[in-house]
Amino acid sequence: MAVIGITSFVTDVDETKRIVEEYKKKNAEVTIKNCGKLSKDDILIDQLLEEEKEKEDLKKKWQQVEESNVKFNQMKKLQKEALVDELMYSNMSATQILESHVNDLKSGLNLENQNITIKNKAELNQMKQKLFEQEAQINRNKPSYFSTGIQRGKASNIFAPVPKDESKPYVYETRELELNGPKLPSIKELVNKKYLNNVRSTDEVERAGGFEPYYSCCRALLDAFCGLYFNNN
Repeated sequence: MAVIGITSFVTDVDETKRIVEEYKKKNAEVTIKNCGKLSKDDILIDQLLEEEKEKEDLKKKWQQVEESNVKFNQMKKLQKEALVDELMYSNMSATQILESHVNDLKSGLNLENQNITIKNKAELNQMKQKLFEQEAQINRNKPSYFSTGIQRGKASNIFAPVPKDESKPYVYETRELELNGPKLPSIKELVNKKYLNNVRSTDEVERAGGFEPYYSCCRALLDAFCGLYFNNN
């Protein structure tokens, strides 16, 4: 309606703006929802971040449990030593001392910054079992693949394999030149028959670059011999 009003040269611009604003407010939730739609990869990244956070929290809990285990063992040792000392030096009766000691055991070990009280080794083991279950649940729920099909933690396998080259090994074959003229002498013949005396010798720089006198000699002979036997008929 607002678009029709704007494109139809409606003179009441303020009314049209009001309608547009009203439409925006009315459909704000839908607009935000559509703008906020995440791709599969965005959702996967959010899940990975959440998984990382859960693992970090789990790691902290494990550290707390391990610290609790140490404190629990220390507490048991101190309680035993205290019981022996009281039995040896206290003026209280043995019955009273034992009752006091039992009450201390029932109170358990209060973990710092937690509403957790460990009264015995079994409770500590139960806490460990719960953490094992939480860790297993995180590993079960974690996403495995991106939208491209690449598996998490592994290199991409989406590229085509390198094709196997089943051709035969290369074998060098001397090139036969069709000169339509006399056969060119070999390099050995050029040297033995002193052809190279008729060409400029090379300097150190040219030889360092791989240029030898017989190259220019061969080129001159090639130009001279080529086409000597050519017959147009």
